Amino acid sequence: MKSIEVGNRLVELCKTGNWHAAYQELFSAEPESIEAMGEDRVAKGMAAINGKMEWWDNTYEVKSMSVEGPFPHGDKEFGVIFRLDTVAKATGEENHMDELALYELDDAGKIHRERFFYGS
Repeated sequence: MKSIEVGNRLVELCKTGNWHAAYQELFSAEPESIEAMGEDRVAKGMAAINGKMEWWDNTYEVKSMSVEGPFPHGDKEFGVIFRLDTVAKATGEENHMDELALYELDDAGKIHRERFFYGS
């Protein structure tokens, strides 16, 4: 698959909040997920990424989300813009986050790396 095809499917799944299906369907067996900041910035492999998603689900409630893109860069890369309004489950604190995610495909057309960049 080309980046635009994978990107369109990722955006479709993310718009419905179906993150788990996106990772199962579109990602390689041993992907890498890199955050812009934090203690554990790099998650390698699906087990680590599943742990990251479990932490997110336990920590935040997503009140609203928009997904823009994909923005392809050749056949093996694309970007997606996420805008989220969340509530921290422990404190009730509301937060708005703008995030650019860049995705890289392997030779089989699966996502093998995602990198996140945060806006202000």
